[in-house]
Amino acid sequence: MRLVIVAISYLFAVASCSRQNVESREVTQDIMVYDDSTSITEDSIATKNNEVKYDTVIMRFENEIVAYIKDTFLIKDADSRTYNWKEIDETTRSLNDWKYSENAVYIMDEIEWEDDSGCSGDTTYISRNGIKIATCFSDRCGDMSSCKFEYYYDNGKVGYKRSVNESFGGGCGRTYVEESKYSKDGRSIYEVTCLESEHLLNDSIIADGWNETTTTYESILKRDGKEVEVRYSETSDTLYYTIEEPDSEPISKVYTNNEDGHLPDMVGEAMSYCSSAVKH
Repeated sequence: MRLVIVAISYLFAVASCSRQNVESREVTQDIMVYDDSTSITEDSIATKNNEVKYDTVIMRFENEIVAYIKDTFLIKDADSRTYNWKEIDETTRSLNDWKYSENAVYIMDEIEWEDDSGCSGDTTYISRNGIKIATCFSDRCGDMSSCKFEYYYDNGKVGYKRSVNESFGGGCGRTYVEESKYSKDGRSIYEVTCLESEHLLNDSIIADGWNETTTTYESILKRDGKEVEVRYSETSDTLYYTIEEPDSEPISKVYTNNEDGHLPDMVGEAMSYCSSAVKH
């Protein structure tokens, strides 16, 4: 516990009432450091960390409140009210080809803030058995919110990123999702951008005073040097797509449901991917 107090004391020293500093500040983690040449099993680490720790320090600045939270737990005891820890564990194990262990030790260092206008957010640094595996950033203000997750390989490089930005107002909504996956040497495997935008269909008012709306979908998939962009609306049987490949002229086409033939495979992949990504 003494090390935890030291870490929190350090946060006091560097604290600032600037929102930008709060969002970008890294937390000193109270974690074990091991020699790379030493074989350490998950169970042996868990034995040394079998006490669950939960520490919170709350500080009041001129126009905001900032909380520093540190939580240490075994994955088998994880509280999923804050994060889906089972999914986080599964994702990071898949990325690094690790085996499941119910005694994997998680440490969560989180900075939460809320200002006088009601806007709030948090930054969370997550480690598993002493290795940094993920960072989560989120902001909420009025009808807008954003959330970003980054997962890392055990060499520290980003392996997977997902960000979601949502807004709502005037009876219309917008959801913007970006996902990317990278190889362990930093090479891009794929990048996907998805936009679901609800907007007014016209100026008329339908029954019960509701405005009639329609939803437009946009999907962009980049992979293996190729890029496909698709756009279509739920009120139309027409979609537009463009395919770009290295050393080739872009192919653009309007496609209707009544047209003979099939959509190119990558167009279907982009649509299918975004259909699940936006709703995930």
